[in-house]
Amino acid sequence: MSKRVLAAAVGAMLLVGALTLIVALTASESEQVDPGGPRVNGFTPLMQAVLSDDPTLTAALIDAGADVDERTLEGLTALHLAASVDANAVLDLLLDSGADPTLRSTNGMNALEHAAATGSVHVLGALVADSPDIDARSEVVTQGHGYPIDRGSTALGIAVRSGQTEAVEVLLSAGADVDATSDSGNTALLLAVYSDQSVEMVTMLLAAGADRAVIGRCVERCSAPPGDAAAWADRLERQELEPLLRTDDAG
Repeated sequence: MSKRVLAAAVGAMLLVGALTLIVALTASESEQVDPGGPRVNGFTPLMQAVLSDDPTLTAALIDAGADVDERTLEGLTALHLAASVDANAVLDLLLDSGADPTLRSTNGMNALEHAAATGSVHVLGALVADSPDIDARSEVVTQGHGYPIDRGSTALGIAVRSGQTEAVEVLLSAGADVDATSDSGNTALLLAVYSDQSVEMVTMLLAAGADRAVIGRCVERCSAPPGDAAAWADRLERQELEPLLRTDDAG
């Protein structure tokens, strides 16, 4: 689910459901927040509070028994949503209450990977600090217009392919392996070049030690579809990238 879609959902939630939850908190001491209350746009009351990055409401719902790992139809948990909208104020509440950062939504991403994909740098920074393996491969299968399917990217590969330069910087600073490959054999540099990412991102990856030679090798035998070498060559002919990527064994 993209940040734009989530933002629209949050807007609808605020108009339709948030006032009910707030009233439930303040109406009287005898009234209790209902963690089993109605969903709005598929989101539970806890998810609605998380999307609003409201720690008071989030804590009240958790105290009232909300299931922190309950899912939407898309397999999203409250922690996935926090990661997708950079809801840093509620992150510790969820984690301290047992939210599972290893769970994956139906698109194959866990919370850290959702944060990488959406550029949620505050949540991403907190999650990578506690991650046992920031280079673990996801279960994501992605394809965009004009470039090949990529399976099992790392969080760094996901951030690169999503164009999230700040997230790339966070991951590299946390020690992500710049040359880690996806299940399809693609490195972050390959994904950056093939998906036409910015010179800033390519330069950042190269400064982190990304292997330039992989570009030349990929023209001949990468995971790109058959007959796609010309498309790779076109990427290399971008005037601003060619001097950055040129090596003796590239071509």
